[in-house]
Amino acid sequence: MKNQVQKILEKLKVQNDNYKIKIRYRKNPSGNYRLYLDYWNREKRQTNNLKLYISNKKKDIRRNKNVIQKALAIRNKKELQLLESNTGIRFSNSSITTNFIDFFKEFYTTKSDTNYRIAYDYFVKFYNKEVLDIKKLDYELSEKFMNYLLSFNIANYTAQHYFAAYKACLNYAVKLGKIDFNPAQTLRIKYQRTKIERLTFKEMQKLEKTECKYNDLKNGFLFACYTGLRISDIRKLKDSNIQKDHIKIIQQKTKTETDTKLNETAKLLLEEQRKKKKDEYIFHIPHGGKTSKRLSEWILNAGIKKKITFHCARHTFGCLLIENGVDVFTVKKLMGHKDIRTTLQYVEKVDKTKDKAIDKLPKLK
Repeated sequence: MKNQVQKILEKLKVQNDNYKIKIRYRKNPSGNYRLYLDYWNREKRQTNNLKLYISNKKKDIRRNKNVIQKALAIRNKKELQLLESNTGIRFSNSSITTNFIDFFKEFYTTKSDTNYRIAYDYFVKFYNKEVLDIKKLDYELSEKFMNYLLSFNIANYTAQHYFAAYKACLNYAVKLGKIDFNPAQTLRIKYQRTKIERLTFKEMQKLEKTECKYNDLKNGFLFACYTGLRISDIRKLKDSNIQKDHIKIIQQKTKTETDTKLNETAKLLLEEQRKKKKDEYIFHIPHGGKTSKRLSEWILNAGIKKKITFHCARHTFGCLLIENGVDVFTVKKLMGHKDIRTTLQYVEKVDKTKDKAIDKLPKLK
C-alpha cells in the first residue's frame, strides 16, 4: 500500500500538466523531499529552490498538504510573471495591498450568521493590531489563531464555527485575487462531543415548587425547558412572536427561523407573565453575572447539586424530546440546529437513561 508521501508526490506530477513551470522534487539524505521550480525562459533552463520540503513523517500529513498548496501558489504566480515578461501585458495586481482587518470586517457585514461577526471580534483581539497585510497572513499565524479560539471556555463545535468563518473569509480573498491560496485550508478543529448537563423531569418539578425571588428568571428558565429557547431569544420574545399557540422567531445566534408549538405548561407560564407585563417584552431577565448568581441560588435551594446554567434549559428540552420518542431529525428542526452532530449529543445523553430503564424490566425467572 502506498504511503501518504508517495500519494502526494504522484498527485504533484499530475498538477504539473499544462504548466510551463514544473514543480520538481529531490530526495534528501534525511528522507525528506526538497521542492524546486524547473522551467525554460528564453531558451535557458532555470531552477528555483522553493525552500520548501515534503516531510516523510506520518504526523506531518497536514503540514505537507499546506506545503504543496504554497508551492502551487508560488508556481502559478511565477508562471503569470513569466507570461507578463514575455508578452508585455500586465495580468496581476500583486502590487496592491489589502488590510485583512478591514477586509474581514467588510466580509462579515455581508453575512446574516453572527458567527462571522464573532469570529472577526476574536481575530481582532487575537492580533491586537489595526493593520495586517493579507499577503503576510500565513499558516503559522492561522494556526495560532485556531489555538487562541480553543483556549477560551467555549464549546468545541462553537470554536469550529468561528474558525470556519475565518477560513471562509480567506477563501473569498482567494476568489477575489487578494491572495494566491488559503493558508488555513488544511487546518481544522476536530469535532468533539461535549458533556451536556440537563435536568430530569423530577428536578424540573422541584424547581417549579421552589420559591425564587426573581419571578421572571424562574418563569423564563422553565419556559426555556419547554421550548428550547436560548436566553438571548427569551429576552427578545414579544407578544408578536406568539401566533395561535406557536412561537415563531428568528434565532438570535443562528439567524434560523423556528416554529415551536407551546404545550400546556408553557402556555400557563406565558399567561402568568402577560398579567404583569410592563412593555412589549414578555420576560425581563437582566444581563451579566447577577442572573447566573440568582439562578444558582434557586437551583441550590431546590436541592439540586448539578452545575446548571440558563443554557442547560435548552439541553433539558432536547433530552426530554428524545426521551419521549421524538425522532432526531424533528428535534434538530425544533431546536434550529444546523448540524445533525449537535443534535446527536442529546441522543447520547438519553441513551444512558434508557439503559437504566431496561434494567427496571421485570425478570422472567
